[in-house]
Amino acid sequence: MISPNLKERLTKLVKDRLVILSVIFFFVHVLGLLWTEDIEWGLIIVRKMAKFLIFLPILFSVIRLKDFSFYILIFLISMFIVEVVSYLVYFEIIDKFLKARIDNPTPTMSHISFNPFLAISIYICLHEILFNKLISKERIIFYSLLAIMMSITMFITEGRAGHIAFFIVFGLLFIQYFGFKKIRSYLALTILIPLIFYGAYELSPNFNKRVNETIKNASLFYSGELKNTSIGQRIVFSLNSLDLIKDNVMLGVGTGDYPREYLAINKINSPNIPPTVNPHNMYLLVTAQTGILGLLSLISIFIYQINYAIKKSDERYKNIALALPIIYLVIMFSDSYLLGHFTTVLFIFLSSLIYRQN
Repeated sequence: MISPNLKERLTKLVKDRLVILSVIFFFVHVLGLLWTEDIEWGLIIVRKMAKFLIFLPILFSVIRLKDFSFYILIFLISMFIVEVVSYLVYFEIIDKFLKARIDNPTPTMSHISFNPFLAISIYICLHEILFNKLISKERIIFYSLLAIMMSITMFITEGRAGHIAFFIVFGLLFIQYFGFKKIRSYLALTILIPLIFYGAYELSPNFNKRVNETIKNASLFYSGELKNTSIGQRIVFSLNSLDLIKDNVMLGVGTGDYPREYLAINKINSPNIPPTVNPHNMYLLVTAQTGILGLLSLISIFIYQINYAIKKSDERYKNIALALPIIYLVIMFSDSYLLGHFTTVLFIFLSSLIYRQN
C-alpha cells in the first residue's frame, strides 16, 4: 500500500485474468450469503475463501518473475526442514509435538494436506532436474535427495489423495520428458506406474494398509454389509450432496446452509451415517453452496491455467503450468482442497509464480 508505484501495480492486477477469476470465485461465495439462512456458517466459509481475494492479488503484485528459481528454492528448503523434523519424530529421536505422531510424523499439518504438498514438491524437484538447463550441480544433489526423502515420507503417512497425486506426478513427468505424441512413452508408462505401485505396496505397510482398506470398504459398501466406513461415508456424502444439488441446481442452498440442508437429507437417506459439513469433494461442496454459478467460477480458474499452459512456448513453465491444475483437479474429488486448507495457500503461491500475463 505504501509502494511508490501502487497505481501501476493496481492497473496490472485489474488486467490480469487469473486475478479477476480468483476475485470472482471469492465474491460468488459472498453473493451466496444473500439466500442463506445460516449467516454465521456462511461467514466462516467466506473467511476461508478470503485467500482468493487477498493473497493471490498481493503475491501477484510483489513477486518478481526473474526470481522464480529463488522462490522455488526457498519453498523446497522449507520442505526439507519439515522433512528432517518428520524423520526425527518418525524414528523417535525427538518427542511427538503439535500434529506429529508416528503414522503422521509431520508437525505442521495432517496427512490430508501434507501428502499433496509432498506430491507437488516431488514434481518440482524432479522437473527442475530434468528441464532447468541452468541448474547447478549442488541443486541437482539437493533436489534429488529431497525427492527421495519426500517419496519415502509419502508412503509412511496415510493420505490417499497424496498417493494418487504421487502417481499422477510420475505419469506427467514421464510424458513431458519423453513427449506427448510418442506412443512408446505411453506404453512404457503402463509398465512404470504399476511397478512403482507394486513396489510401494510391498515395501510400505501404511500404503499396503490403505489400499486394502479402500478395497475392503468399497466392497462392503456396495454389497450392503457395512456402509459406515471411511470410504462408505464418503460415498454417502457424495450421494446425499447430489440429492441436495438436484433441488438447488442454479444457485445452490446458500454459502452457509450446506450443514443444515445436508443434515435434513441425511436423516432421510442415511440416518445411521454421521452427518457432515463437508462432502470431501470440492466440486460437490461448491455446487451445493452456490450452484452452477459457483462451479463455473471454480472451473474457469483451471480452464484459464490449462489454456495458459498450452499457449506457453517456454517448456519449463509450460510443464509446471499444466501439472498444477491437473493435480488439483484430481485431488479435489477426494476433499475440498481449496477450502481454507494449507493446500489453498500452496495453490495460490504457485499460481502467483507461474501464470503471469506480463
